[in-house]
Amino acid sequence: MRQLNLILLLSFFNTNLLHAQVNPGPDIAWQECYGGSAEDFFADAILLEDGKILSVIVYYSNESEYYGSWLVKYNESFNELWRVYIGDEYCGSTGRQVKVSTLNNYLVLGNTGGCLDSIGGNDLIVVCIDEDGSKLWSRSYGSAQGDDSHTLLPTSDGGFLVGGSTRGFDGDLYMPAWNDLFYDDALIMKMDSLGEVEWVDIIGGTNPDLVSSNFLEVSPVQYLVMIASSSYDYDLAGSSEDDLKKHLLRVYDLDGNVLKEIILSADDNLIDQWNTLQLLPDGNVLIAGTGIAESDINPTFPEH
Repeated sequence: MRQLNLILLLSFFNTNLLHAQVNPGPDIAWQECYGGSAEDFFADAILLEDGKILSVIVYYSNESEYYGSWLVKYNESFNELWRVYIGDEYCGSTGRQVKVSTLNNYLVLGNTGGCLDSIGGNDLIVVCIDEDGSKLWSRSYGSAQGDDSHTLLPTSDGGFLVGGSTRGFDGDLYMPAWNDLFYDDALIMKMDSLGEVEWVDIIGGTNPDLVSSNFLEVSPVQYLVMIASSSYDYDLAGSSEDDLKKHLLRVYDLDGNVLKEIILSADDNLIDQWNTLQLLPDGNVLIAGTGIAESDINPTFPEH
């Protein structure tokens, strides 16, 4: 008990010292609280070039008229300009991400089930909305099994890339998956400006695989993405079976051709969670994520 009292006393004096030294930072310009009795959260938010704000809000509180997922646009003072429901009257959705397309429309990515164009299970959904809040089109993608959305990136041709995971190989996913319907494979899809599928790539092996990063444009019409995998066969052939978790990094062009790939692995679980890819001024790529600090990273495969 004496030790506990001493620690608390030291913490009190250290806190006062820090308050005297640390700049408290800028004042809060405004703040708003949204939600009800259940879980409600901002899934994503971006600042537009004109200073306005776009946000994806997910409401699980059913006492609100805004139950479900919404894209909301605010002015610079956080006054609401408009909101659009993500989904349709027959199905709900969980919004995940919003991006501005090269045509200056807003693309919202999420997950859904039971929509009119649903193929079965959980599907991916993309909704396209113009600057005035008018819904231009909405489209579900997926298979009869479970499909999950992870990330979206607008492309220079007005279309977009979507990354996620799937357990199926029917519906929109017209190429064979390597899984046995019990594990996920990584899913990459390319759509045109109207949301029509241009190509699909399902990547992985017999163990779980999924897209684990954002898409990064490393050069004009060339896109890098990172795929987390526990597999050592099919697309991961050549990697060690002993590697608990590894990453396949691939560069695609707009036609779906794989221009380059390497496998990054370690002698322990390398990275478990979402990773961020960033292009540095010198042309190198920074990978930020989480992993086991003591794990030794193995040489990439193939060597480079």
